Amino acid sequence: MQATYREVLEEVGLQIKVITPQQYSPHQYEDFAELIPPFFLNRHRISESHEHVTMTYIATTESDVINIGE
Repeated sequence: MQATYREVLEEVGLQIKVITPQQYSPHQYEDFAELIPPFFLNRHRISESHEHVTMTYIATTESDVINIGE
């Protein structure tokens, strides 16, 4: 998830909070961490040797000011 936060901050200048599905609370353990599941998952083939997997998350922010390219 850290990459998600970093990318949104880098691309549009927003600090976000990812909304987790109801009744989900990830746990951190010594040797592994549970990941926040996406709201939607899409897998589609581009060619015989190439496919895309899209994980869609929903987030909120306290700001409505987008800073593209800063």
